[in-house]
Amino acid sequence: GGAGSSGIKRSQTYRGETPFSEPETIALRSLVKREGIRLHIDLHAYGQLVLYPWTHGDKLTDDHARFAAIGDDVSSAIYAAHQNKYRLMRGVELYPAAGTMTDWMYGDAHATSFTIELRPRSGAGFVLPATEIKPTCDEALAAVLALRGSRHVR
Repeated sequence: GGAGSSGIKRSQTYRGETPFSEPETIALRSLVKREGIRLHIDLHAYGQLVLYPWTHGDKLTDDHARFAAIGDDVSSAIYAAHQNKYRLMRGVELYPAAGTMTDWMYGDAHATSFTIELRPRSGAGFVLPATEIKPTCDEALAAVLALRGSRHVR
């Protein structure tokens, strides 16, 4: 329970009673450990952002330069799809959020991990106009392929 999480059960940022107390988080942790997942991307709406660890605090990761290089590859691939810019930043620069999958994947599972906040940048928010669905999918696919293909991923 840190910044960006809540102990109130009705909150959108409810953190659970203990780490991995919820069936969904238990299932994801089990999958990651069983399959040895080392590359992770979390797709969200909205904001047109490419985010990397840390989201819970201001300290830079030991891999900050590598994350910035991979994120640049991802942002460039997204731009190439439809000339739509996605801003690259550490997750905490958007807002502090304790307990994110991106931070856990990097910190505990030792995976390269990113969150992509898809279209739109602002305005319509979570309700994407029908005309934006295919371009958003194209950008998401470009991001996934760029992450997988980046020479900076180990």
